[in-house]
Amino acid sequence: METSVSKGGTAIQKLIESLIKKRANLKDWIQKANDFYRVRDLESFEELLQNAITHGYKTYAGYKDDLLKIYTMLAGHFVRLISKSLGGPHSEWQAKLSSIVLAMDELKIGLTDAQFLLCRGFALMVTNTRLAEADQCFATVLQRIPHNVAALLGRSCLAYQRQDYRLALGHIKSVFYNFPQGPADVRVAMGHCFLKIGNFDSARRAFEVAVSSNGHSLNALLGIAHLKLRKRQQAATKDAVNLLCAAFEMDSQHPLVLTWLAVHFYYSHDYDKMKSAAGTAYRLTDSPQLKAQNCFQIARGLHVNRNYEDAFAFYRKAVTHSPAGYVLPYLGLAQMCVRLNRLDEAEVALRTLLRALPDQTQALRILAALYAQRDDPAAQDMAIQLFRKAQREDDYCSHLSLADIYQRKQLWQDAIDCYDKAMSTHRRLHSTHNLPINWLNNVAALQMHLNQPKAALRTLDKALAMRDDASQEHWQSNMLTLRFNRARVLEALHLEEQAAQSYTQLISEYPSYCDSYVRLGHMANKRNLINAFENAEVPDFDLPDEILDMLTQHLKKSKGCYMSIAVANLCVIKAQRLKAMGKDITENGYLKQALSIYHTAFQANERNVWAANGLGVVLCITNQMKQGQTIFRRIVKSGNKCPEAILNYANVALELNNYKKAIARYLNCLQLLPQNYHARVMHFLAKTYFQTGQVTESKQWLLKARHLAPHKMMLLYNLSITIKQECGLVFASKSPETEEFKRAKRDIKQANRFFEYLGNVDESFHLAKKLARKCKLLRFHEWKNEDNNIDEEPAVKRRKKEDREKENSNSAEDWEGNKKNKHVKEIEMGKCEEYNQKSLEKMCRMDGNENATECKNSAKSLRKSKEGKKKRKNKTDLNDMDTD
Repeated sequence: METSVSKGGTAIQKLIESLIKKRANLKDWIQKANDFYRVRDLESFEELLQNAITHGYKTYAGYKDDLLKIYTMLAGHFVRLISKSLGGPHSEWQAKLSSIVLAMDELKIGLTDAQFLLCRGFALMVTNTRLAEADQCFATVLQRIPHNVAALLGRSCLAYQRQDYRLALGHIKSVFYNFPQGPADVRVAMGHCFLKIGNFDSARRAFEVAVSSNGHSLNALLGIAHLKLRKRQQAATKDAVNLLCAAFEMDSQHPLVLTWLAVHFYYSHDYDKMKSAAGTAYRLTDSPQLKAQNCFQIARGLHVNRNYEDAFAFYRKAVTHSPAGYVLPYLGLAQMCVRLNRLDEAEVALRTLLRALPDQTQALRILAALYAQRDDPAAQDMAIQLFRKAQREDDYCSHLSLADIYQRKQLWQDAIDCYDKAMSTHRRLHSTHNLPINWLNNVAALQMHLNQPKAALRTLDKALAMRDDASQEHWQSNMLTLRFNRARVLEALHLEEQAAQSYTQLISEYPSYCDSYVRLGHMANKRNLINAFENAEVPDFDLPDEILDMLTQHLKKSKGCYMSIAVANLCVIKAQRLKAMGKDITENGYLKQALSIYHTAFQANERNVWAANGLGVVLCITNQMKQGQTIFRRIVKSGNKCPEAILNYANVALELNNYKKAIARYLNCLQLLPQNYHARVMHFLAKTYFQTGQVTESKQWLLKARHLAPHKMMLLYNLSITIKQECGLVFASKSPETEEFKRAKRDIKQANRFFEYLGNVDESFHLAKKLARKCKLLRFHEWKNEDNNIDEEPAVKRRKKEDREKENSNSAEDWEGNKKNKHVKEIEMGKCEEYNQKSLEKMCRMDGNENATECKNSAKSLRKSKEGKKKRKNKTDLNDMDTD
């Protein structure tokens, strides 16, 4: 074969040299070229014409006409090559065709010959330039030859390219009306027009007629296969694959056949064959559409096999080759960008896809998920809109995603409504009453946020009743979580014994489940706090050592931050109780252990705000308020991820007597912290106003706190003291207004009733009855003075004024939390001033949230003894408030 090629090459070269030597005109070159074309030697045909242009004799009459004819022949040759083959060097042929068209234009010969106009029209159409001029060429031919087949087909192709499919179909029908025995490929063209206008039956008949007239019409087989694949039925798909195999036997190098077989292999999970077929088609074709499709198929195969890096490269290559309107690779590209944490690129890809396919469900969901991850409220609102747009009748995933966003926005009821819709859709689709128990668990958590513990208990009981449905994924761990959360709800309902039994049962079944130990420790801590009011002596604050020992033991087995912070919190509580008993905690082992744990957790993750918050609490316990304040300030600046640090930041300002800063920070807390913190913050805010002498403002905030937490007796007790103090100030006024005096009389009576109620229902408030008697005494003196309206001597007035000051001072000291037992007072007189144990205990008490044990703290120090005495002498309204 090499010899024949060599001989052929030698023969054409000798012919070219002979024509050049004879100085032959272009007509001779054209005649020789036609001889090669008749025997299908297209390479020699093209080479001879190219040499005629460069080496042909030029100085004779009619040279330009002959040159234009050569250009026309070459243009027809390249048009035929491009139209006959889906593969091949299309870009190279198109470049040559474009240069030929420019050369024809430079000759400036306006021929009206039909052959010239047809070649020129097809050349302009194939190169996709000056399409209107190409259409004019075909129209000119049809004016001279009304039923010219080539011109009709050319205009049909241009109309099809403009997406005017009915006009294209009309031109093709004109061909068959005049030439019923037309080639099969014209029938194929008619079938594609029917496909585009949605007339699938007519398209099928056109393809079948094409196959019956020419059994080797590969394009007709592909058309029928396409129609069968559209049905998405198993039998039809099998027939389509058989047709593709028949087409492959006709031409194993046909890029379109290989592309469709690659799609079939992908859905058959035969990824090796898929990559082979798609790779071969990619190499054989020069069509951007087919290149993009095959890169997309290869990328999908790599995606399925979790080869994300290579999949990302092929998705990007598919996007590079994609012509206008082909946007499927953008979805895969976005998925890979998300995998590789290139979120900005993912968003750009998804937006590109949605511009072409605005209702593409998966793209809407991914883009919504990207927006949902942001802390920007506007982005979260956009995510909500996208998830709503992506919802379908059989779709509960969007409802679940919406519930997650509403939960992050603390719209608890909206989140519950979304879960209800998701569960309703799930029941309808699966025809079962059993639901994923993790959904019910999440609903119960939301109900707890809405302060609906009874509803949460019913939801958890419903989930626990589905014990037979153990086929659900992660069933064992989900059931464990449900049982633990049920115990948490029992805690919230003050059913401590039942909750303790549940935790103990969980420990016996799951000894490594540390959360149960934490809750038992917290419950023991709470019981000790409640018992602290039963007598005037120092109670036994000792936290059960077995709880702490169990926690420490499991901490060694588990390196989780959650467990370590829990142990550290309990150690801090233990240390501060010892401090309240008057013991020196500077060398305390519990405090050292807590510091070690906090430091370890913080070194493992410098963004662990709970560990940093714990360090700040320990600093405050050891009277290093400034350093603790610095830590809290840094946590607050880093964001709102640690509500307790935000509250502690305000508490430290209060303890440092920076009342203006404390008020500003507490007001900021009301904006930043969740609603379940608001009652506590308002209580602190009321205390700050009380200490600054703004008793009326203190009462207003206590009333707001009572509205949020009416069950807290401490709020009622402190509200009563505030009312008593305010009324005392009114009664002590030289000339009170009549309305103000009447209001004070009503309020002091109300305070009296509050104190009597508290003294009867709760033994913890052992001073309430005494304060009730003081309210009665205050009422008697002031009303008697008002009713008799008798002028008193100066000495009597002075004595009564002193009695009022003493009474107001006693009222301030009576605020729950300032009274300390005799033992602590004696210790305090002989040592440095110490923190109020109860307030410090709240600074590090364990939170009741489901998934985290948080350091709940509210650091407050007592006034120094000397300062306290001095302030009580000079100012009766600066008093410490206890907050529950």
